[in-house]
Amino acid sequence: MKKEIADKAKKRKLAREKNERANRRLWSLVCAVLISYITVYFGAYHYKNYVVMNRKLRVIKTEHTMKTARIKELREEALRLQDPEYLKGIARRELYLMDTKEVPIRITPDVTKEPSAPESAEEPAEQNRKN
Repeated sequence: MKKEIADKAKKRKLAREKNERANRRLWSLVCAVLISYITVYFGAYHYKNYVVMNRKLRVIKTEHTMKTARIKELREEALRLQDPEYLKGIARRELYLMDTKEVPIRITPDVTKEPSAPESAEEPAEQNRKN
């Protein structure tokens, strides 16, 4: 009788251990899935923020290089504007001013001549048909 009781207790213990192992596996699987989900969710969120910030950074860098180049051009222009010959050239080109020693000459088109009309496109076509 004692042997039967001991065997039954042993069987119950083995069944309980199998059940506990199954429960442990289930909880391990649930925890692994939960941790993976949290990692992927927050990882994707941070990756999306990274991509957006990287795009903004590229835009800001290109704007910075463009503005730096523009500042360089303006500084060079400021240096050139201190040269009197350069200022005279700008006055001639843009404002049509001239020096006091120069004589203005104005060239106008001859109004008496009428511009010749271009040949019509039909005449060469008619000549090709006759030939």
